[in-house]
Amino acid sequence: MTARKFPDKKLTILVVIIFLLGVISCTNINAQDQHKKLTGFDVSELQIVTQDGRQLRFTVYLAISEEQRAQGLSFVTDLPPDYGMLFVFPELRRINMWMKDTPSSLDLLFIEKKGKITKIISDATPNSTTIITSGDEASAVLEMNAGTARRLRIVTGDRVDHPLLNQRHNDMTAPQK
Repeated sequence: MTARKFPDKKLTILVVIIFLLGVISCTNINAQDQHKKLTGFDVSELQIVTQDGRQLRFTVYLAISEEQRAQGLSFVTDLPPDYGMLFVFPELRRINMWMKDTPSSLDLLFIEKKGKITKIISDATPNSTTIITSGDEASAVLEMNAGTARRLRIVTGDRVDHPLLNQRHNDMTAPQK
């Protein structure tokens, strides 16, 4: 019978450290990949004011151009919990969205011209081509991680404050010269 030789303790520790460094490196690469997918989008702060007075702050990518709205959160697999994407449309209209090429479930908040949330779609199905509609006319859509609206008790009637929405409201209500 031959004795089995076990690896040196130092070698085992070295292998574990190398493995962990690889995992950390992959995590950083994943975060960098997510950011690359959203290059070309401006980022700003947004606040949701609930009817009970709470002020919820988010960092949002701005989808303003037609190309940005078409890309949206396609292929993004990891959105931080306090992040979202604000789709701003040039006119008040019925908005149709879909989840094609979007691998994560999202909540969609449809917003009318004064910033009031008029409809919330929770837990939209990833990669679906089913049309998600605002129903009534809206001027913006806020997408955030699935479950966020429920977790933070965001409901229709709450208000979204963002300079682009405020600017559009002021432009729409300013007297014509």
